[in-house]
Amino acid sequence: MSVKLVDAHIHLSDPDFDKDLPYIINFLKNSNMVLFSNSMDLDSSMKNLELYESLQGKLFPFVGIHPWSAQSENLESFEIFLNKEKSLINGIGEIGLDKKYAQDEEGYKRQIFVFEKQLEFAERFEKPVSIHSRGSQKDVIDILSSFKLKGVLLHWFSGDYHQLKRAMDKGYYVSFGPTIIYSKKSKDLAKRALKDLILTETDGPVRYACFDNKPALPTFLPSVVFALSFVLELSFYETAELVLKNSSSYMNMKI
Repeated sequence: MSVKLVDAHIHLSDPDFDKDLPYIINFLKNSNMVLFSNSMDLDSSMKNLELYESLQGKLFPFVGIHPWSAQSENLESFEIFLNKEKSLINGIGEIGLDKKYAQDEEGYKRQIFVFEKQLEFAERFEKPVSIHSRGSQKDVIDILSSFKLKGVLLHWFSGDYHQLKRAMDKGYYVSFGPTIIYSKKSKDLAKRALKDLILTETDGPVRYACFDNKPALPTFLPSVVFALSFVLELSFYETAELVLKNSSSYMNMKI
């Protein structure tokens, strides 16, 4: 029995994938898998749209400025690009906050400014958002609460149980990647999350010890779904169907 698998957060435009990109594209064209490919800056956003031309129906492009690019990227240039290409763009991401990438308080304020501007874009253009919230979950959820957004994904959610409940109460989605295979915290968070708000991801090209520290490929996704199925006490097929349904709801469209 075949079922469509969804990688809700990957960075196919990352240079780490360049060498394997022809293989990945060929694999995706012949697989029953779709990717939500996120960006880090204007250059990777433009590359994601180029990849979309080769992978229509398989790749859903997200464009955005990651917290680690908040200091260097020009928001005006990004807004011009967004206005020009809005009909091709499926979402805004990866955006958010991370104090690890802020050298000081002013740097963190800049992250907040860039994050809020991109949320304004998402609200205006009615696009879902894919959020980076490591170590900043409270601030991220507080800020998100001020916007009317079509769909919110807290990707690779790693907050505490109180923050998870806040996210669930607001209808925000959370995604789990390869850490669900070996991390007790990831498993516990997935058990406490509402089933209708769970998505799967690889966050490639992030490297994981359980995959010999190789860049995470879309082919790793079945292992994620399999591990999640044990946590949710569902079959592999039921888990994949659940994630597909949730992904369509998050994107406000049939995947």
